[in-house]
Amino acid sequence: MLVLERNVNRMIALFMALIMLFSCTMGLSGPKALSDRELVSRSSRLIGLYLEDLENLDPEDLEAEIPGFGEELGRGFSPEDVATRTLEEGGRDYLEFCVYADDYQSVEEVLDAAEPLVGDEDLSQLREDAKRAENLIYEAGEEAARVLTNQEREAFYKDLSRLVIQSVVLLTAAIVYACVPHMVFWGKVSAACAVSVAAGVLAVTIMAIVQYSQTGDSGVAFDQWLEDVTAEPTAAWAIASAMISTSIAMGRSVILTALIIAVFAIFNIVTEVKTMIDKYK
Repeated sequence: MLVLERNVNRMIALFMALIMLFSCTMGLSGPKALSDRELVSRSSRLIGLYLEDLENLDPEDLEAEIPGFGEELGRGFSPEDVATRTLEEGGRDYLEFCVYADDYQSVEEVLDAAEPLVGDEDLSQLREDAKRAENLIYEAGEEAARVLTNQEREAFYKDLSRLVIQSVVLLTAAIVYACVPHMVFWGKVSAACAVSVAAGVLAVTIMAIVQYSQTGDSGVAFDQWLEDVTAEPTAAWAIASAMISTSIAMGRSVILTALIIAVFAIFNIVTEVKTMIDKYK
């Protein structure tokens, strides 16, 4: 019962984050403009959503990827401790990125935040993928998946565009995590939580995509609906691109795989995501 209540509370928090994502402007309130105190406050709230998931992962895997985690866990630390100590060890960029992973107006903001944290080659590829994603809705034109009604069409393509963009953000977060040196302990912990934050935002849009399969014939299984809807080339590319990015992000490490699956489990979409990933191998 306590687990269910905790998951419900986190889902509410994530949906609130998504509302902020599409209704608020970063502008002068963006992470780079925040004072240290404000940044610690905002980032620690996000870290707190997933810190327990990180703490509950296999101790050997944690020690291999984040050396010293078990020792620090034994001493005990809060989300506020993680944010504060990340800042103290010179990791403000990691906290800013964590906030951007949740609340951004464009993927370019996220990539700009990741620029000092990842390699040029990775960043160049991410920018290319993001550009294609942002153009998706405009390139779709009059095309529409044949299994959708005219009323659903525009919303579906907007969700597809978000799906691809948010998967690029998730992949960016995974690359940032992989690039954090082991000696930057608290930055590594913050970066791991940022991956979970990005996965949570993506999960909300995956839920929206799955919902389209339930608006028509209730007798059609999700895998069959997915086969039908991806007969349209733009939809096929969007879902394939998003699932490939998600798979690559998960494949970056054992810890990231476990964290992303844990987030998808909160939203009860593990089976659907596996179906989407398996379709594109």
